[in-house]
Amino acid sequence: MNVFWREIRAHWKSLLGWSVGMLFMVVAGMGKFEGYGSTGNSGITQLIDRFPKAMLAVFGMTGLNLTTLIGYFGVLYLYIILMVAIHAGMLGAGIISKEEQDKTSEFLYVKPVSRNRVLTGKLLAGLVIILVLLGVTVISSVWIVGFYNKNYDLNSRVFILMAGVFMFQLLSFAFGAFFAGIFKNPKLPATAVTSVIMASYLVSVMVDLNGKFDFLRNLTPFQYFGAPKILAEGRLDPVFLATALGVSAILIVLTYIFYNKRDISV
Repeated sequence: MNVFWREIRAHWKSLLGWSVGMLFMVVAGMGKFEGYGSTGNSGITQLIDRFPKAMLAVFGMTGLNLTTLIGYFGVLYLYIILMVAIHAGMLGAGIISKEEQDKTSEFLYVKPVSRNRVLTGKLLAGLVIILVLLGVTVISSVWIVGFYNKNYDLNSRVFILMAGVFMFQLLSFAFGAFFAGIFKNPKLPATAVTSVIMASYLVSVMVDLNGKFDFLRNLTPFQYFGAPKILAEGRLDPVFLATALGVSAILIVLTYIFYNKRDISV
């Protein structure tokens, strides 16, 4: 548990910064809805109709009704998941590879404690950190949507979207940890997980732009945990949910296997 608290103390300032940034993004992003409201529904529709299809896909506007509050929040949801995915991915990569990067691995691993115990403490600390950021995201989202809606009857939709946010966090964190487990160079895991996230997003944009790429739909969580699908079905797809949980579990198991086998740089 010493490793767990050590990582919590080491990351609390970073977590505070990400939390403030998330709060600001949610409040500022939804603040623009008032400006949309003043133009009227027809004005918004006419404006969106002028946008190129590529622009709608890139900014997450495909399949959403921006004249409604929850539809507008669905657009903001894209930026939320990008933010939490990058945070979780870099956290998963950094929390494991930091010992080699900071040249403290020799000090840590000469102690009478197994690699598995160290790794478990680090992963649990990372999980707590992403849950705290999720909590900030949920609270700020529920509050700001309720503020503009004058009541909280949209809470169920916001909460189901937040479940999607957590799935992005979990997948990204698992990928980050996995890359930290297999790459000896401590700089590579963060680059690798960020590249996977951005590639996944670009594949999703391609699917939205051209039906020829529809066969790639199931390869990116931006499609099956995207706002249009969640809001249309009112739930997370159980098949994709099980797949995401399974992939995350497999990646964590592989992290233990590869991390225990490879030489640690000192």
